[in-house]
Amino acid sequence: MVTREQRVVLVGVVLAVPAAYLVYALTGSVPLAGATLLGLGFVIPSGINGSRRDWRDGRTEER
Repeated sequence: MVTREQRVVLVGVVLAVPAAYLVYALTGSVPLAGATLLGLGFVIPSGINGSRRDWRDGRTEER
């Protein structure tokens, strides 16, 4: 069974690849396309999955 966290990462990666290509096609900048790939594929999903209060299912994580 696929967890919610895995689905968030999967959606991020699936969206990051075409977005990075689009950024490269529009700007011709490899560093900007790489930043888009890292941002959408890693940073945003990590931020969503690592939040203390998960607004999607009402869970709170004790630290």
